[in-house]
Amino acid sequence: MYTVRDFGDMIADRVRMAAYEAALRRTVKPGSVVVDIGAGTGIFTLLACRFGARKVYAIDPNPAIDVARALVKDNGFRDRVEFISKMSTEVELPERADVIVSDVRGVLPLAPGSVAALLDARTRWLRPGGALIPMRDELRVSVVEAPLLHRTFVDPWDTLHFGFDASAARASATSGWCHDRAEPIMLEQILAPAETWATVDYEHATGPDVGGTVTLRTNRAGTGHGLALWFDATLTHEDRFSTQPGTRCVYSRAFFPWPSPVVLEAGAVIEARISAVQVGDDYTFSWTSRFPGNPGVPGGEFHQTDFFSLVRMGDLLTGEDHRPKKVGPRGLATARALELLSSGASVGEVATTLLQVFPGQFRSREAALFAVRAIVRKYA
Repeated sequence: MYTVRDFGDMIADRVRMAAYEAALRRTVKPGSVVVDIGAGTGIFTLLACRFGARKVYAIDPNPAIDVARALVKDNGFRDRVEFISKMSTEVELPERADVIVSDVRGVLPLAPGSVAALLDARTRWLRPGGALIPMRDELRVSVVEAPLLHRTFVDPWDTLHFGFDASAARASATSGWCHDRAEPIMLEQILAPAETWATVDYEHATGPDVGGTVTLRTNRAGTGHGLALWFDATLTHEDRFSTQPGTRCVYSRAFFPWPSPVVLEAGAVIEARISAVQVGDDYTFSWTSRFPGNPGVPGGEFHQTDFFSLVRMGDLLTGEDHRPKKVGPRGLATARALELLSSGASVGEVATTLLQVFPGQFRSREAALFAVRAIVRKYA
């Protein structure tokens, strides 16, 4: 859940904000109806009002939307904005939109539920001929020389394991990936011209899964430590930005490590196949890197997936036949709160009851009120 400080970091990204401001200025006309998905503290909502929107539906389950309410009021737009504290997929609107704007990406555009939410909004709310911002994101990849990032995956298991065989943990660790905020990837670390491995076409896509295969050819010799991934965003036909290496941006880049470094000559060929499949609300990434003609790679290829980087004991315990011994106090308190809310009780009345029935779960009445408000935001 993003904090107000996180939203401040997003607004401070001048490249991102310049592109979004230009896109909204270009598409929002006097009298437009605008939907802002993932509104956060409301910067896109405020810009839409400035450019003449008649109505803005600002949608976000994040409590930061309360800050947006205050900002909209303080800037004189209260009569034009309706705030909705829910997931967009749970919302019904009374009218179609001329513009739908969103930025619910993570390091890659494939953040939990993000693509599915925008496709759903496009299908249900966008007026024929309306503007969808962004229009598409091109997912880019290259080979990167990144020894410091690679060490964060392998050093604990190579040198700091007290003499034990930690190869199983090392294999699991290098099945994961990370962002590069601590060690930003620079252009001079890229060993091959980047290629587009997938395009998320928000205007025409029918599902959230993406994948593709590219051939990368190094333009200099070096040691490859894995794949660097980023995206090039097209907001409108005229307004674009990129998160490529060397760019200071709030998104950063993704680093997908190889199990071990690979020495590469100039002109070396790497065939990379990457897929991202939505499982539940999140994505599982898989990446295969082939090194034809490189004797330094046993078997000639690496097969990796972040599924194996996650400890999924819970999945093993919750098969179809699994019968939990009991529901914990937190689950029982949530169930009781929902039952009381459904019968018409107020937030305060529910908090009082929870304090009485589950005294060990809440340190104070304020804590109980906070818990009930969170339940209301999520379910009511």
